[in-house]
Amino acid sequence: MMKQILNEWKQFVIKEVNQPFIDEQLGADFDNKWFGTFDDYLGVIQGMPGDTEWKEWIESRYPSLQADLLKKAKTEKQAQTAYRKIFGGFSHYVDKMLDDEDVDKLYDIKVKSYIENAPKDQVEFFLANMERILEYAGQSMAEHNIAPTLVGFHGRPTDWFMFGDGFEKAKQAFTSAKANYGDLEGLPSETEPVEPEEPTPEQTASHERGEKRASDMADFFSRFYGDK
Repeated sequence: MMKQILNEWKQFVIKEVNQPFIDEQLGADFDNKWFGTFDDYLGVIQGMPGDTEWKEWIESRYPSLQADLLKKAKTEKQAQTAYRKIFGGFSHYVDKMLDDEDVDKLYDIKVKSYIENAPKDQVEFFLANMERILEYAGQSMAEHNIAPTLVGFHGRPTDWFMFGDGFEKAKQAFTSAKANYGDLEGLPSETEPVEPEEPTPEQTASHERGEKRASDMADFFSRFYGDK
């Protein structure tokens, strides 16, 4: 039952967080679902293919994580929030409370999950246009509703740190994944980019509603993932 609820939430968030104007600007012709799917695999990790690998990684490296966080955080509430967010795959908390190696591992797991499990045509579109798409992300840095820094893709990603202060590490993970992809010669041709435009207020409001739901979902399901 819990898995069914989680899957339904995921599908809803894909629809809410997706921004058709990003798909249009990138030339992603996938029924306005490319960015939503991309963000889904790189956002909240619960219920995604990389969930178990990430949980096992954290538990093997930090068998006393809750106690460790209590020493680092200013309050017990902050420690509890960090614990949930770390297991939820929010890289800001991983960077803040753990080590660089853990951020690298999280990005590798998320990117691998996307490459191996997202719709193949969407994955191959990304790989064929990866350099241009990542350049677009870097050029479209904007304010995020909760991030203290500018975030790529017009501030839309759920894991905002991955496309903000952690973007250089994320680019390394994407580059490595593409280099190891089994059929580089079979990738489609690059698509032509569209001149970027600023999102409308309606698009911004739609994203913020979806992002809030995604964050709430992570907090809720984190109570069932990673607790001892």
